[in-house]
Amino acid sequence: MEHKQPHMAVRTPSAKAAAVPISGLKITSLQTQNGQRQDVALFDPFTDELYLVMGYDQSPDVIAVSGLVIVGIWQIIAARSNQVVVHHSYQSDDPLKAPSIVWPWNAGTPHDAGLQWAEGADVFGFRAIIEAFQNTGERGLQALGSFDVSDIQWFRLKLSAQV
Repeated sequence: MEHKQPHMAVRTPSAKAAAVPISGLKITSLQTQNGQRQDVALFDPFTDELYLVMGYDQSPDVIAVSGLVIVGIWQIIAARSNQVVVHHSYQSDDPLKAPSIVWPWNAGTPHDAGLQWAEGADVFGFRAIIEAFQNTGERGLQALGSFDVSDIQWFRLKLSAQV
């Protein structure tokens, strides 16, 4: 299964977003979007593209790190079992150095992403994780104390009988 590389974009921070602590990353928003990039919570598993979108803020201390590497993780959780059923991570060795970022991942259709669903088991959650590292050259990546784990954004798949 081939997925497109997620592309970061600078976003305008919302007035209600919490302040980012010094040396911090803060996930400020999660969205489930369809192929038209509309926020939706109900997807046709065979025809609707599923975009999982995280918005996050980074403190000036994080932005200033030499050799900054940001790792984004997109997880889909089955509501009934509370198990991660899809896990996708991407390492950005040249991340955007802006205070507020939007980072989407196109999972393809829910079917193509590998989701299994049935009546009574058609609700899933999207959780995001963001981590900061420093590329130190010969010593490789060194974890910084900056990371965040989001709450869960729930969405549902249409069963064949649903319209």
